[in-house]
Amino acid sequence: TNQYMQHASPWTLGSRTDEHGVPKPNHQPPDLQKLDPIIYLCTESIRICAILLQPVIPGRMKHVLDLMGVNEGKRMFRDAVVGGDTEYGVPMVDVGRGRSGVVFPQLRSEF
Repeated sequence: TNQYMQHASPWTLGSRTDEHGVPKPNHQPPDLQKLDPIIYLCTESIRICAILLQPVIPGRMKHVLDLMGVNEGKRMFRDAVVGGDTEYGVPMVDVGRGRSGVVFPQLRSEF
């Protein structure tokens, strides 16, 4: 997902500047026909991974699924397919800002 997201670079499709930071001409609106499927596939992969990782890290994955607004009845193995849930998207918990919105805090090392 990370490699796909980097390659697709949705931040340039929804932006007023191109991938080099050069402003796009005024007549070019954001390319939503390309942007929507990229965002959909990335969120689906996160949702599916969160469902599949629940047995390993249940607390964190519950938090991810709550942030994504996935109904508790749609968190089963059978739902871990692309298009397995079409109703998520509104967070069930406070999203937070900065460190309060982080799912996996940065690990600190003394080395």
